[in-house]
Amino acid sequence: MFFYVTVYTGNYVYKNDQLQYFSTPEGYATPNGTGYRYVYNYKDHLGNTRLSYTKNDAGTPEIVEESNYYPFGLTHKGYNSSVSSLGNSTAQLLKFGGKEQQDELGLDWIDITARNYDPALGRWMNIDPLADQMRRHSSYNYAFDNPIYFIDPDGMAPEDVIVLSYGQTPRKNHTSGHQALLVGDDKNGWVFISKDKDGSYTDSKGELVNDQYTIKEFASVEEFANSEYNTFKEDYDDGEGFKYSEKDSDNNIRQRFKEGFEIETTTKQDRAIINAASSEAKKPFSLTSSNCTHTCKKGLDAGGLKNGEVSLKNVNLKGQSFILQSQNYFPTAKQAEIERSNKGKDVDHKLIPNN
Repeated sequence: MFFYVTVYTGNYVYKNDQLQYFSTPEGYATPNGTGYRYVYNYKDHLGNTRLSYTKNDAGTPEIVEESNYYPFGLTHKGYNSSVSSLGNSTAQLLKFGGKEQQDELGLDWIDITARNYDPALGRWMNIDPLADQMRRHSSYNYAFDNPIYFIDPDGMAPEDVIVLSYGQTPRKNHTSGHQALLVGDDKNGWVFISKDKDGSYTDSKGELVNDQYTIKEFASVEEFANSEYNTFKEDYDDGEGFKYSEKDSDNNIRQRFKEGFEIETTTKQDRAIINAASSEAKKPFSLTSSNCTHTCKKGLDAGGLKNGEVSLKNVNLKGQSFILQSQNYFPTAKQAEIERSNKGKDVDHKLIPNN
């Protein structure tokens, strides 16, 4: 029996001391003579590798491998089964969820960071390391038994980022709308990050008094929804609670955020989102380079999520199909594209105050 040792060194993967490939943002590069052959991976919105392709020696594009999956990750069989020798067999193991398929002993499990997963059963093969925190669910269930709706990128407990929006309601300091982020979960709490552009001024010494952003922690989404930060105010740092919150004609306090879109994330993604968004929120306000949507963009980019900046539309002209790219400038348009291009759910109802 022949044994081999695979060593992972950052982006570089070796088998029996021979470099197999190193990963790139678009796929991977594998040794080819005295140089490298670059293989490009097309992934779907869930991160599954669907198609790998490269240029052959004649310079013509050639498909290396095509993969299609059942909802729980089992690969379709019986068609598109040919695999080109131009790719690297070790690199081609990265398939469902972009994770490595373990082909040893014919088990065909998938190594998903914290645990091993069997797509034939739709179950984890190791107990959930956070089982005591999620007693309502089986320790071996994958994506709450609903892979059409949820993903599980690392086998750990789910966390979330909620992208918030005013909706179609223009405000004094945000005449074209406003976006903010709510990051976390109900167990560890949520972090609200918003570039408010609210009241600030400089004192006689020229020092900035107050700021134009909010970074605040909440125990739950409900607590946030019932806070002064979900109302319209000229100054969110005045320490006056709801005293100066805007009211409607019936003397009811107006709700600030009407739209929320929740995207499942990991702990690692949440940390990256919070750090990037907080850093951007603290920068001086600039309409063109550092406004409320830039704070959301930086956070979503850091978490590897779609930022809503650009929309793609298929256009058919005289029998020819083209993809038209259009830039989204306003928060409402970016919010709509974020909801179209990311896997998540509307949570508008969670933002309605009940106090």
